[in-house]
Amino acid sequence: MSEDLSSKSVCICDDGQFAEVAVRLSKEFGRVYFHNPSLIEGFPKIPKNSIGKGFDEFTWVRDLWTIKDKVDLFVFLDCQNAGLQAELESQGKRVIGSRTAESLEQDRIGFKKIQERLGLHVPVHAVVHGLGALREHLNGVEDKWVKFNRYRGSFETQHHINSKLSGPWLDALAVELGPMANLIEFLVEDPIRGAVEIGYDGFCFNGQFPPKTLFGPEIKSKCYIGSVVNYEDMDERIRAVNEALAPELAKAGYRNFFSTEIRIADGDDNFEDGEPVLIEPTCRIPSPPFEAELEIYGNLGAMLWHGSVGEVIEPEMTDKFAVACRVSHDDDSKGWRAIQLEDDVRQWVKLYDACYVDETFWISPKEPHAQRIGCIVGIGPTIEDAIEHCREVREAIKDQPVSSEFDALVDALKELQNAKEQDIEFGKQPIPEPAIVLEEA
Repeated sequence: MSEDLSSKSVCICDDGQFAEVAVRLSKEFGRVYFHNPSLIEGFPKIPKNSIGKGFDEFTWVRDLWTIKDKVDLFVFLDCQNAGLQAELESQGKRVIGSRTAESLEQDRIGFKKIQERLGLHVPVHAVVHGLGALREHLNGVEDKWVKFNRYRGSFETQHHINSKLSGPWLDALAVELGPMANLIEFLVEDPIRGAVEIGYDGFCFNGQFPPKTLFGPEIKSKCYIGSVVNYEDMDERIRAVNEALAPELAKAGYRNFFSTEIRIADGDDNFEDGEPVLIEPTCRIPSPPFEAELEIYGNLGAMLWHGSVGEVIEPEMTDKFAVACRVSHDDDSKGWRAIQLEDDVRQWVKLYDACYVDETFWISPKEPHAQRIGCIVGIGPTIEDAIEHCREVREAIKDQPVSSEFDALVDALKELQNAKEQDIEFGKQPIPEPAIVLEEA
């Protein structure tokens, strides 16, 4: 039976994408607050300051310090605010957060050295100083992945296919970076050919991992399929990456959601077949699959309550499989977008950057999500059931001006079949044919 947290209060500290966590935790905690730490700016705007307003499940708070003494647990879901987390903890507060371990994800260049020190396989890479040097480095070569540290709002990972196709985004990046263009360090990675991508999707509390977890493939920014497994039964290559990172996470006091992006090499010139290569850790709540995690963990609140002081408790799973598919809105992302959800479907539609006014959810015009406004979620005792549940949710909102990445589940199922060829077990059930995604109920 789930722990009684009805006498406890929790404050979610987030810029809006993960406000659905506040909705979910209202099912376990007696009082829930939502605070956006990024609202402190000289010229505030209505759209950003509206995110999280109007919800019955939680109280929107502008100034964290006005309610600090009323809060039993603070939850920081994203990177940033390590100093604030440390200060609250020094005052005796329970805190879920990444703390200084955020640098494992944000300092991508520095993390390569940590990988080497920990004995993990490291993608073949080069560090390039300045945009001009990057252009020269990429000239005449093909198939590279380009990244840089920390500033994801300015530049997300780009796939360099060839010089002609990369010209437009390099030109746009020159405008974005302005006078800083040649002061930035870039990370250029070789692809890992013929690989299967899979990873761990769960939690880490002071270097410890709960005894049950989700794991599965994500089709980048589109969809996710996760299987509930006992941690000890998860593929040893995925566990080996976790165990290598555990001392670093424990040293930083990491207590948060945690995911890994691992490629299992197959036919790559730089690695032996079957070797796990960690691309990078996700030292925060991941999207996807956090949308599915909100529904698969029946005692999520209790896990965070105990995890905030480094205690690991048994997860109570609501089902065996979960899927999540991104949803986009047809209207211009530079303006407000509206969606109405019936009570029976609301639980399964996880919205980003939303407020609630006049019985309507409104999505704030906020970068970097563009057309994407959330995810639809399905769970079930089989993969087919979870997919079918997600299909039903898609059908329930089909008259709204939205579309989903439901069909991308075809690629996720193919990835699972590829994983099976690499001896990665995904639950005890057979993997269905990808065609089931395209079949109408």
